[in-house]
Amino acid sequence: MTRAHGRRTRGVTWARALAFAAAVYVAPLAVGAAAALLLDRTGLAAPSLVGLAAIVAAVGALVLAVIVRRRTVLDVPGLALSAAASGFAASGLVGLLLPAVGLATSGAFGAALGGLAFYGMMGLLFGPMLYLIAAGPIWLASSALGFARIILPRHLAGAQGRTGGVLFAFAGVVLAATTIGMAVADAARGSLADRCAATAIGRSLREQLDTGVRAGAYDPAGELSWFPLGLRCEWEVAGQRYVHDPDWLATLCVVWALALLALGIAMLVRARRPAPRRPRARAVTGLGGPEDPWTD
Repeated sequence: MTRAHGRRTRGVTWARALAFAAAVYVAPLAVGAAAALLLDRTGLAAPSLVGLAAIVAAVGALVLAVIVRRRTVLDVPGLALSAAASGFAASGLVGLLLPAVGLATSGAFGAALGGLAFYGMMGLLFGPMLYLIAAGPIWLASSALGFARIILPRHLAGAQGRTGGVLFAFAGVVLAATTIGMAVADAARGSLADRCAATAIGRSLREQLDTGVRAGAYDPAGELSWFPLGLRCEWEVAGQRYVHDPDWLATLCVVWALALLALGIAMLVRARRPAPRRPRARAVTGLGGPEDPWTD
């Protein structure tokens, strides 16, 4: 038992802290991995992204479990912030250590120690940056909001209204619908073959065919890609296949939108499920004595 902020709280066991941390990370990782693997037609981008995210999730879950285990007062907003902060720490740590692991497994560790510090610092910088770009703090915060009432109900204090949840959910729906609608409308505008021919790869191939550098048919084909979201072009020239994938801006906008929607839903669920109140036992110091403020 510890005393904090005028009340006594019960410590969270390691088992419960690990269960909460694992649930916070596994839920968004599973949803994101399933969506990426299903939508990625090429099968090239999704596996590497999911593998890297799984490593960060494992490290982040351990960091979050330590934070939850050591906290003396647990409140749902504080747990959400702790989850987001653990993601920053995990992505930075993984980015710092990945170059060393890569060098050690390749057998060039001793010969490349000079660049190890440089690449480690770059990983330390870009790891949290990618975590932020992928809306990692929002995903983890929303997951923590949802699982706190399920796994840590007896250790929580406080509840808030649902206005913020409605606003976040509405913003997420509007942003996702707008981004996807614009991508679909853009893909339906004009001839996809002509638009693929106007890309940098299309112009380069056309020039090489016109100048005789390459020989063969020039028949660009375009389609709407869902991962990444946008126009995807393909060429088959002289037995070689060329692909032009869209950039990731629209996809990241959808990821942020879905993260905001998840956060809003988690806040609404939390507002409808207040923390259970534990009955207070009265400690009498004498006849008609006051209640002991440290007694649950």
